[in-house]
Amino acid sequence: ELFVNAGRMGERQHGFMRRALRQLYVRYGVLTSDPEVWAGSLGKVTDDEALLLGLIAGTHLSALSRADRQRLAVERSKDIDITLWYKALKDVYDHLSARDATNKTALDGVLLRIEPFTQGELAAMYGRGEGAIPIEDLALPWGVAVLEGGEMEEYSKAVMLGLVAWHLYTDAVVRRRESLGGTGQSPMTILFEEGNKVIAGVSTGSEADRPMSTEIFQSMFRDAGKYNIYLGVIAQSPSELPPGILSSCNNLMIGQLKNPKDRDLVLPAIGKSEKGFYYVDYANYIGRMPQGTMICKLGVSMD
Repeated sequence: ELFVNAGRMGERQHGFMRRALRQLYVRYGVLTSDPEVWAGSLGKVTDDEALLLGLIAGTHLSALSRADRQRLAVERSKDIDITLWYKALKDVYDHLSARDATNKTALDGVLLRIEPFTQGELAAMYGRGEGAIPIEDLALPWGVAVLEGGEMEEYSKAVMLGLVAWHLYTDAVVRRRESLGGTGQSPMTILFEEGNKVIAGVSTGSEADRPMSTEIFQSMFRDAGKYNIYLGVIAQSPSELPPGILSSCNNLMIGQLKNPKDRDLVLPAIGKSEKGFYYVDYANYIGRMPQGTMICKLGVSMD
């Protein structure tokens, strides 16, 4: 879903990607709680897995505890990366009829999007195998991590930063649930620079293109507070962010905005109306605000 969101792709493309990924995860036995895996050759713990994880070789997955199935899933997932996903999708593409123009066009768009992950530095950085750094440990021991997209093209950057943010958030939620009634967890802040690209996806330049966002990000922004997680967005065009994101932002720092849509969006957020003539002066001021000037609206303040 995050891959689809980053490229503003459609349901047909989402379906191709999800089915191919599921088949890959079944083939490699990663879905350790799935009956389809249980019935196959990887439905039991192998000798190597038993030695590595301290399990009993030959044990059927249905007899393992939930925690042990999760450990096994993590270990098996190391054998899969985006290159294998690309090959699975390419195989589907090659077997489509030449007359099936609709599906071929949809799938061709998917392949073009994820192909950069199969080549050069991206393939090396995000490829399968051992030696990876767990995303949730990136900020240790300093407490701060800056993730830079660098020379990645826009789609790859939106995908990777979105995936990293989702992993960090999900891991923090699980840790906080497990620590209820015990020792408290330090707060975590995730700040999305160029947030409209990561959260709403990268424009394809099509006239039918429109800002969108996966429900994953909107749920993160709605629920973060209860898990002591703080999410922030830096964006040049707030109108490209979905309503579910903006309505969850309590604290706002607003600079000069020239787009009328952007101004109409932020006026209600600072307690003014975008309708009628009474607040026109506020909208005009935001459009010609001096350089270095910001309007700050804090969630617990009326000023």
